Amino acid sequence: MNDQLKALLKESHNILIDTNLTDKQKDIIRAALELFAEKGYDGTTTQSIAQKAKVSEKTLFKYYRSKQELFRQTVYPAMLQALQPMFMERIEGILSKENDYHDILHAVFKDRVEFAIENTDVMKLVFQELLLSPEFREVMSVFVKQNVLPRISQVFQTMSEAEHLSMPLPSLIRVVLSLLAGYVITRTILIPDQEWDDEKEIQFMLDILFNGIDR
Repeated sequence: MNDQLKALLKESHNILIDTNLTDKQKDIIRAALELFAEKGYDGTTTQSIAQKAKVSEKTLFKYYRSKQELFRQTVYPAMLQALQPMFMERIEGILSKENDYHDILHAVFKDRVEFAIENTDVMKLVFQELLLSPEFREVMSVFVKQNVLPRISQVFQTMSEAEHLSMPLPSLIRVVLSLLAGYVITRTILIPDQEWDDEKEIQFMLDILFNGIDR
């Protein structure tokens, strides 16, 4: 996890504190966020969280059945809140500079690939939880629907009209996101040790989008 995300994660406990939580729960959340950000999931124990929160492990387990449950209920909401401005600000920066839609897609693909490489451990955790946790899938679904799709839909609607594309807008968005997500997952999680030429791969993806796979 890069330093910027660590800093955001450490500061996120102020956002997460719910007035319905007890003081001990708040202390546990603060301690967990700081330790997970500093040492990661594997390097953090429930004992260290309890010690930092100045509660017993028995008290911690009264509120959270396991380290994994505590991790899911604290880190992922914080991570989403941290990633949201980083994600949208970078995309908006690209849209404000580029006018040609080929250039926009190239810049967006390049930015997302670089972002995934910089935050490989976060990508692994997100991918793992998307597979294993229905709760996290729901959180991510809401995040994408509220913060990503509306802006993407605007851009692709304009691009579709300008380029006279016949593909329905929802299908176009799915194709673009599937190409990008497939490459990012393969690049950072499945076979990260392969020699990758990201620029060439991005060009291949854009060629498929604009020219078709057999041209």
